[in-house]
Amino acid sequence: AAVVHVEWSRGSEPDMLSRAMGVPGPAAARNRFAGGVSYTTLGKLSITAEYQYNGFALSQSNWAALGATAPDAQVVYLVHAQRLQELAPRQAYLIYLTQKGLGVKDLDLTAFLRVNADDHSRMAWLELRRHWPSFDLALQFQQHMGRITSEFGVLPDRRVVQVLGTYYF
Repeated sequence: AAVVHVEWSRGSEPDMLSRAMGVPGPAAARNRFAGGVSYTTLGKLSITAEYQYNGFALSQSNWAALGATAPDAQVVYLVHAQRLQELAPRQAYLIYLTQKGLGVKDLDLTAFLRVNADDHSRMAWLELRRHWPSFDLALQFQQHMGRITSEFGVLPDRRVVQVLGTYYF
């Protein structure tokens, strides 16, 4: 089975750099877009590929110019985007995989890779989860890759490994 998804919005507001720096900027109409396709096989493997666009974000050339003149402003911009849960780059890509019943009926594998197309930083996440009737146990691994002035390189934790237990009552 395949599912195509598209989300589009258009709004008028100052660009993200103006908002991050706290300076009044001219409001301009721009677009935000996310679209992709999910495909699920008979073997319960689901693959999603997505393209993301934010017209309010800095372009790749403006990002490079900002880094050459004010690298500290890049960090302020990235922290502001994270705080707003806003797409920091103009363009990004996402691949998401889920395999239900990985070798064993109640064992699931989930993974995703998000790539910032402008600064080429990446975030990878992997989870192995075992289900029981009233309890789940999960092993999660997350890795942030990129230069210190990149979207995922600016994050304080480069690598996170955690074990989670969930009890249902």
